[in-house]
Amino acid sequence: MKYLPVVLVIFIFVCNVHGTLAADKAPTLCPPTENVDSEAMTAMGMSLKKKAVSRFLFLFSDTSVKFPKFHEEKSLPLRTNQLHGFVSALDNEERQHFRDGWSGARFSDVWSGGSACAQFLLEPVKGAELISARCANDPGRSLLLNEYPENHGSINPATIVAICSTQKIEAGPYKGTESVDCTHSLVRNGFLIEYSFQEPNSALIGQFDAFLTTKIDEWKQYCN
Repeated sequence: MKYLPVVLVIFIFVCNVHGTLAADKAPTLCPPTENVDSEAMTAMGMSLKKKAVSRFLFLFSDTSVKFPKFHEEKSLPLRTNQLHGFVSALDNEERQHFRDGWSGARFSDVWSGGSACAQFLLEPVKGAELISARCANDPGRSLLLNEYPENHGSINPATIVAICSTQKIEAGPYKGTESVDCTHSLVRNGFLIEYSFQEPNSALIGQFDAFLTTKIDEWKQYCN
C-alpha cells in the first residue's frame, strides 16, 4: 500500500506494546470480515487467525452511505473517503487513565521534545463548531478544539477533540496531492477506538462516535 494514515502507524505501536492480536485474558470482539481492514493488516504482516480478538483494524467501505453529509474528496485515495481506524482492548494501566465514555485526543502535546509551540494561529473550522489551532512555527500539524484557548500560547488538553497533520503523498497516482488527516479517540466498554478522517468531516465526529459505540456492542454479540 502506498498510503497509510497516521492512525495505522499508531496501531503498529499499540501492537508492539500490547503484544499479539489475541492477548491472553484481554476482552475480545468478533468483528465480521466485512468490517475488518484486511488490506492494511496484510500490508503490516498481520491477519485475524482467530474469531475473537482483542485488537484489529476496521474499515467501512460504505461510509458515504452511512453518513449522508460525509464529504468525499475525489482527489485523494479511496481510504480517505472511508471511516477507518483501530480498536484495542485497554490494559490495566490504560483503564486507570481513560474512563469509559471518554473521547478526545490521546496525544495532546504534539509540539513537545524541544519544539513546544510559543504561539497558536486560531481559525474556525468550516461547517463545524470547532477551532483549528496551528503552531506558528509548525503549520503542518494542528489541533481541533471545542473552545477558544484563554491565550494563544496555552491550550487546555481537555478542549482538544482531534490532532491533525498535513501530509503530501509522495508516490502513486495521487502523488503531489495533500490531505489533512485528523485522528480522534474514544473509550467504550473497555476498548480504545481510534479513527482517522479528513478535516472537512470534523462536524461528523459525534456521529462517528455514536456509530462506533454501536459497533462495539455488535462485535461483542457476534462472539456469543
